[in-house]
Amino acid sequence: MKLFSKFFGVLALASLLLTACDKKDVVDTAANGNAPKLESNTVVLAPQAVDSLRTVLSLRWTNPNYSVNMATKYVVEIDSVGKNFSSPLSREVINGNAADFTAKDLNTWMLSRGWAFNVPVSLETRVVSSYNNNNERLVSNVIPIRMTPYRTPPRVVVPASDSLVITGAATGDGWANANPAPVKQKFSKLDGTTWAGIFLLTGGQEFLILPESGNWNKKYALADNTVAGVASSGTFGYKDPSTPNTYDANFKAPATTGYYRIELDFQTGRYTITPWTGMLTPNFYVTGAATGDGWANSSTPPATQTFTRINSSEYTLTTTLQGGQEFLILPIAGSWDQKYALKDNTVAGISAGGEFGYKDNTTPNTYDSNFKAPATTGTYTIRLNLAQRVTPGSNASGRFTIQ
Repeated sequence: MKLFSKFFGVLALASLLLTACDKKDVVDTAANGNAPKLESNTVVLAPQAVDSLRTVLSLRWTNPNYSVNMATKYVVEIDSVGKNFSSPLSREVINGNAADFTAKDLNTWMLSRGWAFNVPVSLETRVVSSYNNNNERLVSNVIPIRMTPYRTPPRVVVPASDSLVITGAATGDGWANANPAPVKQKFSKLDGTTWAGIFLLTGGQEFLILPESGNWNKKYALADNTVAGVASSGTFGYKDPSTPNTYDANFKAPATTGYYRIELDFQTGRYTITPWTGMLTPNFYVTGAATGDGWANSSTPPATQTFTRINSSEYTLTTTLQGGQEFLILPIAGSWDQKYALKDNTVAGISAGGEFGYKDNTTPNTYDSNFKAPATTGTYTIRLNLAQRVTPGSNASGRFTIQ
């Protein structure tokens, strides 16, 4: 009898253990509830800087009613339309059914993604529910949202002079600080808080950026130029006698001598230095069937075919163009070895503007199509901006307009 009693005791214990194991599995793989239903207080947001701390987006959702009584986790996601929530702004909520976002929350995220001020962006939002261990994920309905990022006060004071110049050992003129500065040392103003320029930099040398030519008392500089990667990007600041601070170190050029695009973003207080493909000369020239002299390429072209250089990166020419005809832009008069051209001159609207690139005999690429004049013969102004942003990875040298 004792033997049978012990046998049944073992069976009872095994049954209890199996039951316990089954209960744990039920928690991890509990039956699904119902996908939460998401609602929003609005679908169009256009806050201003004064609204930064105000709640502008309130999201509410229903309880999924999971069958097991344990903590429920919700992850609210916001991303641009078409991204399939691949890189969203996320917020986690435990055992709650609401999430509020201030204008600052959304605006800061949108600016970090590179969206422009005052331009509406199509977004979408959803909420994903699950147990706290991420089991039984349920995805809500998606709500479309449209928000316009607003401009916040810049992190770095914008130059009151509305101009910027570069000087230093990294430039061809060394530490000269003439007033007025040579046009090749001037930056191009892209918008209210962004300046950029194309410069030939001597590898490993240093430079400063000044808001006033001839004045060493005001400058834009770095806090520390020994930080890794400082020759490609980082933060910068402003210093003058009335605002003493730590921004007293020179910028550093990349190790290799060459052409570089330098961009200063005063809104974020960051700069970038990136390689640039092309050639800069005091003047550019236009030639082709669209011009009065056809495809002539004289080493001394007439003024009607000679661009005026405005700064390090911008050139302009007002001339007569023959309707529907083609032309090229040359950095060296009399030479066909270097040219600026288009990738494809059949693109709609290309006679009004677009991206263009540089090509010479040693760097074959796809920029081999002629520019096109507008359909009607007349006087037009061709503007080239080599510092203007271009499509990433396109190898374009800049952008142009014909008006």
